[in-house]
Amino acid sequence: MKTSSSSLRALVLAMLMVILVLIALFWFLYRGWGPLEQQAQQADARATRIVSLEGDLRQNEARLTAVQADGTAVASERDTAINNHQLAERELNDQQQQIDLLLTRVFTQETAVAGQSAAQSVPRVTIIEPISGGVAQVNEPVAIVAVAADESGLALVLVARAGDVVTQTLAGETLHQVRMAWIPTAVGEYDIVITAVNSAQMTSLPVSVTLQVVDTAAEMAAFTQTVADILGQPAAAAAGSEQQALATDSADRQTLNLLFLRAFDFVLPGGDVDAALLNEYCSLPTGVDSPLPPETGGSADAQLAYIRAVVGQRQLASYSFADLPNADARAALCALAEGQIRLAQELYIAQADPALQAALQISLNNNLLPLPANVPEIVNKQQAFPVMEGLAFARALYELNGNFSAVDAAWQQPPQSTAQILRPEAALPAPVAVSLPPLAAVLPPEWSMVDEGVVGEWLMGQYLRPAVGWGNGRIRRRRLAWGSLRAVSQSYG
Repeated sequence: MKTSSSSLRALVLAMLMVILVLIALFWFLYRGWGPLEQQAQQADARATRIVSLEGDLRQNEARLTAVQADGTAVASERDTAINNHQLAERELNDQQQQIDLLLTRVFTQETAVAGQSAAQSVPRVTIIEPISGGVAQVNEPVAIVAVAADESGLALVLVARAGDVVTQTLAGETLHQVRMAWIPTAVGEYDIVITAVNSAQMTSLPVSVTLQVVDTAAEMAAFTQTVADILGQPAAAAAGSEQQALATDSADRQTLNLLFLRAFDFVLPGGDVDAALLNEYCSLPTGVDSPLPPETGGSADAQLAYIRAVVGQRQLASYSFADLPNADARAALCALAEGQIRLAQELYIAQADPALQAALQISLNNNLLPLPANVPEIVNKQQAFPVMEGLAFARALYELNGNFSAVDAAWQQPPQSTAQILRPEAALPAPVAVSLPPLAAVLPPEWSMVDEGVVGEWLMGQYLRPAVGWGNGRIRRRRLAWGSLRAVSQSYG
């Protein structure tokens, strides 16, 4: 019993000792964990730093390699530059030696030539007229002027042109002037060659000029015949007529035009508006003087101007422009006139030399350039209407027979309204005059008549867009004392 108790105490003591040991171990571990964790963090930081330093080291090594490569390349370029410089110096020395050699030879030859010239001189010839590359007219005299000189005396001067040689015998003159006339008899390119011979039988180098001989009259006749062929046989010339003057007082017409534009709400430019050309549409032909064809090589503008003058003369021979009943009739007549002119010009351009067609087309298109900025847009459209719509109208007539016969016939009974121009296929009759009812009874007494006229389908179309069926439109305009304006219109077929 006593032995068992002793064993139990020993076991308890052992367990206590184990517990104490465990407690001591736990306390030791608890006290040492913080430093261990800090040391571990420091170790991680050192490892990261080592990795970063290794990366920097690799980058520096790469940069060092690139710098070494650049240094090698620079050294190579330096060596190449040195070699090139040395090579250039050698070439420069060689060239200088060649130059020195050539100078020596030139000096030697000059000395020999000077010595020879002292014994034998060579004649010299200069042609003053004509100028090389010049143009002369066939069957008209060409002046040939030249000078020959030689210190030892001249014996002969030979002038060759068109296969003939003229010889002038001299008596040892040191200076001689050649002056003669030559009449070319055929069109072509000719060389005039002059040679001089001195008393020692030394011959000069031949001196020549090239001359182009043309037949201006034939070219002008061909041009006028081409225009005549395009237009057909021209009508006989008629007595002169004058263009109708639509307004006797330009200031009053300007005021009335502005009133009209405002009444129909047409857009006006800002500032000082120029409406003087409203309802003019074109410049109708005047005068009967026979047009002169442009000179040979005349400009594109001159050629087209001649065609305009010829067609205008043809129109004056067929119709008197002195009596135009209203602005719409003027627009229709302008369309027929300008359309015929434009069609003739386009047909001429189509058969002209391809090298001239571009210049001719540019000149033709310049007719459609807009007017200055202070001109209302509707006026620009009125100026373009005869050219564009008139061209279509004239072309429709031309295509009936393939020539201008139908266009010429139209002048016997020309269109009197823009509706007839816009719809040539409809064969519309001439417009019938319609009277407006009196308005004095329904308007205030301070209103007064300022103008009346016919608007027509085209102009009304610009206002209403579209206005098909307005064969004619008559307006009467009245205004108040302070200048406001109202317009009343009526359509008829």
